[in-house]
Amino acid sequence: MNDKKNIGCLKIICFFLCLIFIPIFIGALIDNDMIPIFAFVIISIYGAIILLYNMHKTKIDMENDKINMQKKYEAYLSGIILHEEGLPFPKGVCVNVYYGSKKLTFVREHQEIILELSKVESMDTVSGSDIQAQATAA
Repeated sequence: MNDKKNIGCLKIICFFLCLIFIPIFIGALIDNDMIPIFAFVIISIYGAIILLYNMHKTKIDMENDKINMQKKYEAYLSGIILHEEGLPFPKGVCVNVYYGSKKLTFVREHQEIILELSKVESMDTVSGSDIQAQATAA
């Protein structure tokens, strides 16, 4: 439904731009010097509209993917972390984390690690400034 609404808005915008630029373009046909300028303006505006629509659609798709993944992993919190150690992932890779009421899920590419929260004894989080402080102290 949302995509139909977006496409409808895009069609309305294009229609009104045509109403504005077609008379100008026809008027420019009389003066041959202006044809390339108006053609460039019209093509640029249509290109900008298509670009903005694609950016908006990509943003909506990413939000929908995040919601679908949270539903899949029964999570109410999610985020991306930089893995340092403790899981069978290489050091320094980004890992998606899904935190639910019964389990904690780590996902990287097609590999999933699911931990039951009842079996997790402790979890340490370290910020970037903590890592820098530890590195300078060593």
